[in-house]
Amino acid sequence: MRGRSLPHTPTLDGIRAIAVLTVFAHHVFPWSGIPGLGVDVFFAISGWLITRILLREFDKNGKINLGKFYAKRALRLYPPLLVTVATFLLLWFTQGQPFTKVLESSAWSLTYLSNIAMTAGWSQVLHLAHTWSLAMEEQFYVIWPLVLILMLTLKMPRGLMLTLLGVGTAISFASWVLLPDQPFNPISRAGAMLVGCAVAILVEKKPWQNTPIAYIAALAITGVVFAHTFADFNYTATTWIVIGLTPLVILHAAFGQSFITRLLSAPWLVYIGVISYEIYLWHYPIFRAVRDTGDFTGAQVGLITLILTLTASALSHMVLAKPIAKFRARIDSPKPAPEAVLVPA
Repeated sequence: MRGRSLPHTPTLDGIRAIAVLTVFAHHVFPWSGIPGLGVDVFFAISGWLITRILLREFDKNGKINLGKFYAKRALRLYPPLLVTVATFLLLWFTQGQPFTKVLESSAWSLTYLSNIAMTAGWSQVLHLAHTWSLAMEEQFYVIWPLVLILMLTLKMPRGLMLTLLGVGTAISFASWVLLPDQPFNPISRAGAMLVGCAVAILVEKKPWQNTPIAYIAALAITGVVFAHTFADFNYTATTWIVIGLTPLVILHAAFGQSFITRLLSAPWLVYIGVISYEIYLWHYPIFRAVRDTGDFTGAQVGLITLILTLTASALSHMVLAKPIAKFRARIDSPKPAPEAVLVPA
């Protein structure tokens, strides 16, 4: 894989789509019993993808440009978040909600500290409570590249790197079990990211295309999710089974070709995956606004939330994400060499 670019994988967008749809159903239709495990799927994708990008850059250039890495992440993530927070800050203010609380929630969200604030009991972050996962991702983006650069600079053997990631995952699992009343604890929720990082290191040089194992993993994930939804299967077991098996599906989506990849590459599913970040940002505050300000039934709340969320997400992606993506692409583009000037002899 030396020098080879990352594969173009619309199937990963299909996975993102399924993940965000399960989160949507978990929040908007809580009576459905569908677990909100899509967040952990996003975490696993982030761990795998970011580690793969960083390893490829180090392999190619012998170093990692942290400034460029952080700039690209900020350009993709922060503008949509800022617009969403500002929109609902204005909405709640005009509706006479306690402005101090709303302002506090906005501040925790915009500083990517909402997970810590909620874990410490400083704030519940109200209509922006879902930004705890965005805080987790951003903290990962800040810390993990520094740790990985240190490991690579020290020329740490890959086996030792994997061992350390395994220890970190075990600590995360132990924290999850020992602190069940802290669902937003950064240590408890880091496990999926660490698993994704470990898998990226495992397949650093060689694509992984084990289709039978991918099928087994996909079926097992589907089975435990259905068991949790309809038979009250243990939530901790469900979560960690999904965390452990999701990277196998991600790898197959990135490198394999099968019925699974064709299914995940359905155009409508890919589009939902492309705007999944915007859907995640908008769906929860819209749901809270519709639920709290109108006299609607549960089904009506869900339908209105779905329509408004898709509309806001599509507009946000078109107006913000696409133009910014073009600008981000320029960051990666090498500067053209100056034209040679022919001087007569």
